[in-house]
Amino acid sequence: MYDPKTGAWVQSATDNFNEHFETTYYLKYNIEKALYSLNKIMKSKIDYREFSNRCIYYHFYIDNVLNAIGHIRRRFFNNNVNSERIERNKKEYDYISIDATGKRVCNYPIISNNEIRNFIEHIDEKDEVLIEEGIYNGTFNVIYKGMNQQIKRELLDTKMKQNNLLNLLTKEYKIITIDKDTKKLKECTLNLIGLKKELEKLKIINDAIWIHLTEGPF
Repeated sequence: MYDPKTGAWVQSATDNFNEHFETTYYLKYNIEKALYSLNKIMKSKIDYREFSNRCIYYHFYIDNVLNAIGHIRRRFFNNNVNSERIERNKKEYDYISIDATGKRVCNYPIISNNEIRNFIEHIDEKDEVLIEEGIYNGTFNVIYKGMNQQIKRELLDTKMKQNNLLNLLTKEYKIITIDKDTKKLKECTLNLIGLKKELEKLKIINDAIWIHLTEGPF
């Protein structure tokens, strides 16, 4: 098992190489997928000719990001797999730390939050609720530098909040949904810069584990 604090490797008789390799590979794949898609989103100049319009380009890549971080999260929170495996993953990737009060704190709060990914996965159901409530104000939209200023003002109008909006000026992705417990309108925000930092931290650790598993020593 890898120790992210010291960089040391501790052999464990109970560790299954095949499972460890499988976990490391799929984390590697989804970390790189998310980072690649984020870079596509945050490029100052884009080429969206393979898509019908700019909006579809951004929608495609933000969905890629959310899909990837959903798969990453499942490697740290999953009741359907061996709990020892989950705990090993959390230790190897420094997922949880203890603060001064003795409270467990997640070091990847953006990745661990499943609300926006769940909204996207069940977009038809979520939108139906918004439509029934009379607060559905459009599909996916994006705000970018140099766009039509009238459209920009309309998208940022607080009286008609967009339920699915990527703001490239603030580097935020926001959704509006109905809280299942309070039944009230709820806005959730994904900070793209913060997410990238979390993914880059995961990547450093994942690269170290990958090198050990693929190059030895054994």
